[in-house]
Amino acid sequence: MGKLTGKVAIITGGVQGMGAADAKLFVDEGAKVVITTDSKVTEGQKLADELGDNAIFVQQDVSSEADWKKSY
Repeated sequence: MGKLTGKVAIITGGVQGMGAADAKLFVDEGAKVVITTDSKVTEGQKLADELGDNAIFVQQDVSSEADWKKSY
């Protein structure tokens, strides 16, 4: 079992750079990860697909209250 088994993480700006690296590490350690960004939708979905069943991608502007209220 990984250090993060049973945990859920929301990684904003998680499509590239440090965010993407964190998403990969968290999944490797057993977490379920929600990757968000308001742009780079294709890249976000591709990363979630690569990470498998423990990752999903959500297009979201974290500064928008309406985006936080969307139901997925």
